[in-house]
Formats: sequence, C-alpha cells, structure tokens
Amino acid sequence: MNLFKLSLVTVSFLLVGCGGGGNSSTGSSINFPSDATVAEPTLENGKKVEDAVASNQNSDLPSLNSVNNSVSLNSALLTKDISNNLSQSIKSLKFNSYSLNRTIDEQENCSNGGNISYTGSGDERGGTITLNLNQCNNGQQLLNGSVYVSVSNYDEEADDFKDISMKFTSDYTVKNQYNNKTVTISNGSYFNMNVIEFNNYDEASKYKLSMSIKASDGTNQYGLKDAIYYFQEENSETSMYQTAGRIYINNLASYVDYDTSYDMSQTPFVYRYGRKVPVRGEARYIMENNSKVKIVAENNDVVTYIDSDGDGVYELSELD
Repeated sequence: MNLFKLSLVTVSFLLVGCGGGGNSSTGSSINFPSDATVAEPTLENGKKVEDAVASNQNSDLPSLNSVNNSVSLNSALLTKDISNNLSQSIKSLKFNSYSLNRTIDEQENCSNGGNISYTGSGDERGGTITLNLNQCNNGQQLLNGSVYVSVSNYDEEADDFKDISMKFTSDYTVKNQYNNKTVTISNGSYFNMNVIEFNNYDEASKYKLSMSIKASDGTNQYGLKDAIYYFQEENSETSMYQTAGRIYINNLASYVDYDTSYDMSQTPFVYRYGRKVPVRGEARYIMENNSKVKIVAENNDVVTYIDSDGDGVYELSELD
C-alpha cells in the first residue's frame, strides 16, 4: 500500500497532518512575534488579507509566480503544494503487510542530483517516517530539510491512510529552478490532514487540513496559526473554506482572526484549474476593535470591504 497517493487538489498543493491520528508531536513550536498587534481596519491592510487568503498564485510550486514583490503568500495553498510534493517523493515506499514492525532505512537519489533518506517503522495499520532531503533536485525545485511524517487510520477500500501528519523538524527550503526564488518553511511548522472521503479513483476528494506555518520568501515573512480548512475537489474545481485561524500580515507585525460567527462553508472560495483567484466565495475576518474585513470573489475578481466600527455596515470598499 502507498503511504501517500493523495492527489491533494487539482492545483496540487500542500502539507498535511493528522489530527485524528492523535500524534502530539505535530503540535506547533513556532515562535510568532509576541508584540504582533491586531490589524487596523484600513483598505491597505484589507488588501493584504485578500492577498493572503484569496489568491491561488499559480500554486503549483514550479511556478511560484507570487514570490516576487508580493505582499503575501496564500499559506494554505502553499502548504498544500509542498504536501503534494513530499507525498510524491515517498509514494513508492510501502509498509510490508506481512511484517508487524517493518523498519525502513533507505536512501534514494533524486532525478537531477542530491538524495532523500527515509527512516522509520510501521505496519499495515500505520507508522512514522522521517525524510531528510539533501540538495534534492527534481528538475523543477531544489529541496532541503527534514520532515517527520505519521500515517494512521487505514482505509481498506481505498488502500490508503485517512490520517496523515507532517511536521518540519528543520527549516525546509524550496528553490524554484526557473526563477531562482526560494521559499523557506520554518522549523516547527506543521499540518494535519484528515480524509473525509475518497473519490472513485481512491484519491482524497474531501479532507480537513489544520496547520500552523511560518514562511519567508527572502524578503517577506508570512504566518498562519492554528488554522483549519476544509477542501473538496470535484469536476476540475477546488472548494476551500476556513473555520478557524490567525493570519499574519505586514511581516508578522499584525494579524487578523477568522470570524467564527460567519459560516464560510456556505460561501467557499472556489478555484478552477489554472486560475490565480477564486471564481466565487466570501470570507470574513476580525480586525482591531471588532472591526471586520470581508473578502468577496465574484466573476473572476476579488474585492475587499471594510467595516471600520463593527456595526455590520461595510463603509470602505475597493470599488469606491
């Protein structure tokens, strides 16, 4: 059985972890700034939230088009891309179902130089593996770093695990071979993935993704803390809605929290293959003094609205 054969969204994205697996090692050890403050309700800050939550940014890692003069990365989609990348790197590894405690201690060369080593143990019920990537060149990215992976909750019909967790045990770097841009995921970042449903191809079509991640593109820093997202992939569309989490902007100096009073499951962001922005959807976040920012995607455009005093009226808009 494959440890990972998850396609992870049509746009192929991110890192995951398993809340259901009960592995406490996936808890966050990231040091976010203690002096960060709640973001002021300005259109400028609202636009930065928009960039962080409602852009696809050609999330397939070979592009990484956003890593130029961007004000933010879509951390959730970035995680998803890296997760898919790592999943593919260990797709051929198997826990021998005839051995109750198979030990894995292997190393393989990457296609264009460098190598990946795997150490761990497990059986048909699940297990753990540590990946160490050393100048691993797959022709598109140059990868370095260590990741701890845990899998559990085996689904016999899909022949795959439903709970998967990843935690970065060192700084993890992804260098784009086409534009020499590098994204660094900080040591301690993690994500948990719980598969809710497999499709007819035994690929995850509905899943929950929870994460805390801190990243840098060499110029700007990005952060996502205690965030929970739900994904659904169907008919070349990816739907994504949030239920919790803190999103940092302004190089981690300020943040907004997801507005839990708003049910985004009714208005998820919907991405179509190859699109840089969602074609529809709405999300809301809390700013300073209970003010709010509303991000609305419609007709292949995204607009930011600001309720500066928290009275439910959005006085400021990009359309003004």
